[in-house]
Amino acid sequence: MAGRTGPYALLLLAQCAVGAAAIFARYALTGAGPLAVSAGRLTIAAIVLLIYGAVLHFTNKAPFGHGRLRSEILLAVAGLALAVHFAGWIWSLEYTTVAVSTLLVSSTPVWTALYDGVVLGRRLTPLAVSGFVGGGIGLAMLVGFDRTTPPHPGHTWVGVALALVGALAIAAYFILVRD
Repeated sequence: MAGRTGPYALLLLAQCAVGAAAIFARYALTGAGPLAVSAGRLTIAAIVLLIYGAVLHFTNKAPFGHGRLRSEILLAVAGLALAVHFAGWIWSLEYTTVAVSTLLVSSTPVWTALYDGVVLGRRLTPLAVSGFVGGGIGLAMLVGFDRTTPPHPGHTWVGVALALVGALAIAAYFILVRD
């Protein structure tokens, strides 16, 4: 992946991985509960990051030294938010469709923008506002008109609520780690 196409190829690969994640999670739910699936997913990611960190450490390219207590607490809270994100999102797949769950949990930019506007006083650009309005219309259409049967019918709003918890938790994670 060299030159100008490298970042686009990486973005395409990441999008395919994110897009397929809900399908794999739904499949994993046939053999384990939502918290076990979430823990398994985070464990796999942690192993990959530990290997990467060890390679950086032993090649003396580690970007971080010993952290301050405030940074370590912040990262621990961010890790908890990430765990809540995965637990809420994967648990939502038990009660709503993959499409609705994935769409709602991907509403993170809305929540981070609301935080930036309300807490930090930042203004949204007109393009961002129009994007959010268009996304909101699409979200309402999908949530309101999706007729796919979830694994536990009759509890769709539980799944919707859990997916929104997942979206808010990952928004909190991104806000905590963005600096």
